[in-house]
Amino acid sequence: MISLKKAEPNAAPLIIVADDDPPMRLLLVSALEADGYEVLGAADGREVIQLCEKHNPSLVLMDAIMPVIDGFDACRHLSHLAEEIRPLVLMITSLDDDASVEMAFNAGAYDFVTKPIQWAVLKQRVKRLLQMKAADWQVHSVAEQLRQSEARIRMVLNNILDGMVTLNHSWHIESINPAAERIFGVTKAEIFGKPIHSLIAADPINQQRLQAYIEDLKQQTNGDLITVDGLHKTGSVFPLELALSEASLGEETYYVGSLRDISQRQKEDQERQQLQKQLQQAQGSYRASLPENPQAS
Repeated sequence: MISLKKAEPNAAPLIIVADDDPPMRLLLVSALEADGYEVLGAADGREVIQLCEKHNPSLVLMDAIMPVIDGFDACRHLSHLAEEIRPLVLMITSLDDDASVEMAFNAGAYDFVTKPIQWAVLKQRVKRLLQMKAADWQVHSVAEQLRQSEARIRMVLNNILDGMVTLNHSWHIESINPAAERIFGVTKAEIFGKPIHSLIAADPINQQRLQAYIEDLKQQTNGDLITVDGLHKTGSVFPLELALSEASLGEETYYVGSLRDISQRQKEDQERQQLQKQLQQAQGSYRASLPENPQAS
């Protein structure tokens, strides 16, 4: 087995060349190295499988007829690897009959060339397949980032403790819980007796939105969830989800409010949207890299 240096992250694409004929294997390795690729050589299908499991190549050039495990069976084995680490297979064979070609594709090969090799054709097909693999890797990479972003969003939502506030019939604050103290940077003593409006940014748009919400709530028991800008003790504003509902204790009417700082969630949502956009772009690049006819040069 010819074993060259292992490809490092972000280095040239790694290709495995498998042929039981040492002179042909050396020719293939030399030609691909001359084009700047990292190359590992194997003498049979079993070595191909072992190298793929160890080095995660982008592409495998494999002779169909080899000892121990032939190219067709090795290709079938590789086709069961996880999609994100599965190399593309270019079958190299002296068999040019239709049955062998069909067998190669059924085994999971993406393309084939026949011996004697036309080197210009081989290099173009290698280049095209590596472009496809790079685009495919980008799709999986962005998709994984998107999954991680969604996981972070779920974690944030699952761990946030909502602020709670109770208001008297004139919409003045009677009490707040510790989470609300943290959200607004105030103590119960500092906020007691102040109108609910004091927790909201002072600009007309936010104040009018809150007042309209209160007027609607007077006509019903529970209010819908609204988003306004909350006002921290420091003067900074932040996106705030607010929901109020009416309650009663004896003949006294009061209101209970749920308050949630959604700054982190909005940030995660923006990152998620950006990742979705990148994923769509990566998928478009991948589709654009696909040839209309896999057998075409």
